Amino acid sequence: MERYKVLVTPTASFGKYSDAFSRLQKAGLEVILPPYPHPLKEEELREFISQVDGIIVGLDPITPSLLEEAKRLRVISKHGVGVDNIAVEGATRRGIVVANAPGTNDDSVADLAFAFILSLARHIPRGCWSMKEGKWEKIVGNQGFYRRERAFFDEGKRLSYKYCSRGNCE
Repeated sequence: MERYKVLVTPTASFGKYSDAFSRLQKAGLEVILPPYPHPLKEEELREFISQVDGIIVGLDPITPSLLEEAKRLRVISKHGVGVDNIAVEGATRRGIVVANAPGTNDDSVADLAFAFILSLARHIPRGCWSMKEGKWEKIVGNQGFYRRERAFFDEGKRLSYKYCSRGNCE
């Protein structure tokens, strides 16, 4: 009996922090990984779609015309939450199950939201643009001056940073 084939497109993140690949293989599935390091375009998906029984998709577009060529496809599983890149209606009409993973990236979304808030609170975007425009000076400063700080500031000097301590700059 031929093994079921599953195409996994989000290769950079899928299974990075889990045993997802080995679990699929232990279940008897043949895992197919595309040779592309990016979300697949429709043309790239065409190379695989007629050969697979399932697909774990990231940001890759699963279009109605692609589904017409997916004669073996039985399930599309989204590695993530939204399914706006999947032609859900077309898949449903063809009897293909579409699943996603709600709640699986809640912590990551919260982390990113806090990173954005901290970035704005510390004016990091403005500093980034200022630096790109050549207006930002490399300045490092501190209040105390101990052994660890000396090593830190020596390294900063090697990188052409100015050193400021208690109002005096070198």
